[in-house]
Amino acid sequence: MKKILLLVISVIGVVGCGPDDVETMTGLIYGKITNSVNNEPLSGVTVTISPGGVSLITGDDGSFEYQDMQPGQYKLQAQKQDFQSNYKQISVIAGQTVSGDIRLSPVQTNVDWQLSPTELAFGSNLTELVFEIRNTGTAGAIHWNITGVDADWINVAPLDGTTAVGMSSTVKVSVNREHILKDSSTVITINIPGGSSTVRISVSPKMI
Repeated sequence: MKKILLLVISVIGVVGCGPDDVETMTGLIYGKITNSVNNEPLSGVTVTISPGGVSLITGDDGSFEYQDMQPGQYKLQAQKQDFQSNYKQISVIAGQTVSGDIRLSPVQTNVDWQLSPTELAFGSNLTELVFEIRNTGTAGAIHWNITGVDADWINVAPLDGTTAVGMSSTVKVSVNREHILKDSSTVITINIPGGSSTVRISVSPKMI
């Protein structure tokens, strides 16, 4: 009789563990893959998760979804022809949905461009200088962005843009001399798909 009672209790326990209980023990990954240039969704992207190695293909809206994922650390790898591969590290938490959004940059071949000048020396009195990004190639417009603007005494604008074939884009760099207490320098990086270049910026305190 005692064994029968224990069996009944066990069955009740299993039956009582419904879908809602399972959902609270696992998490869900939902994301979209988009073009980094125009933010349009990308279909036909292969998204692979590890550990596990399960791959999904994004639909017309660029979305994908991994359901019933055990809590833990995962890596998402996104790949599509004519685009640079990209990845994202995520943490799955039980009962929650985590974003797996990834942006892919188009691969540009036969891209030629020039950056001039590659050094901006503000000295002790200048507050604004410019450099130019020139598209000297024939492969179409180049899409660029600027990173490394970390110093609190500089402002760079714009931080991204598109430059047509045979055209130039002007980037303005200004300094806030209230933050200049000693000779200082920094380097910013101009990135295009498949390459990058740098501009060195230096400044001295204002002479009294």
